[in-house]
Amino acid sequence: MKTKTQYRVRNWPTENPALIERGSFPLWVEEEAMKAWRYTSPTQRGAQDVYADVAIKCVLTLRAVYHLALRATEGLARSLFTLLQAAVPVPSYGTRSRRAAEVKVALGRCRARAPCPV
Repeated sequence: MKTKTQYRVRNWPTENPALIERGSFPLWVEEEAMKAWRYTSPTQRGAQDVYADVAIKCVLTLRAVYHLALRATEGLARSLFTLLQAAVPVPSYGTRSRRAAEVKVALGRCRARAPCPV
């Protein structure tokens, strides 16, 4: 039987920060997105949109990135906006489900160490 080769870390000054970086969770929301969160177009007869497409797209992007269900995505978005101390309401899972047909979320590839455009 072969023995498993053991690798020893010999360069701890670079290995330690790399291990710490694995746990980071950088998140930012642009100021324009926060301002455009609510629907501001003319009202229509019947059911009206409360959230702009930016809000729906933001939460649906979180869902696509983390492969979450609609209700779990709502919980994640609420906790993130609480941590960011952003006073914006999060669309409910029913609203996102209905509006997901209108708003398409396409995740593209991006380079490492660079923000990905949504």
